[in-house]
Amino acid sequence: MLPESRGDLSLSAGPDRGPASDGPMAAMTQSILVIDDERSFCDVVSEILDSYGYRVHQAYSAAQAEELLRSIHPDLMILDIMMPDVDGLTLIRRLRRDPAHTGTPIIVSSAKFLAEDRAAAMEAGANAYLSKPFSARDLKETIDRLLADGSDARQSSGSMQTG
Repeated sequence: MLPESRGDLSLSAGPDRGPASDGPMAAMTQSILVIDDERSFCDVVSEILDSYGYRVHQAYSAAQAEELLRSIHPDLMILDIMMPDVDGLTLIRRLRRDPAHTGTPIIVSSAKFLAEDRAAAMEAGANAYLSKPFSARDLKETIDRLLADGSDARQSSGSMQTG
């Protein structure tokens, strides 16, 4: 899954790259938690986010994310639906019940691309949905929008690519 998506999640130079792009300067102090059982995916996404000036934390399971969230309070979370211990939808529901994370924007990143998968994520409490593979530009635009919006309005975003 990642080798095909690595082309879209590339770190090549371009107009949508780096902290000097159209992103807010506030990125320098904002933190993002990436939750995905595929370490290589977490690493690629983390490199992209780091290049935009975000502080990035990684968790490779729902349990690890929940443990980490006891000590950090990210400005935004990106998580996969399909994880081995607890699925992402269950994790989103748990996070939405926790007063500390009720308003934290959540982006679902998943290889699932059907409309019902997207709808289930939004119903669970996600603010945006990106189908893998997605581009660094799509990721950055989604993050910028959610952080600017304060995550009040739930939105669907990203490509509906099938692989």
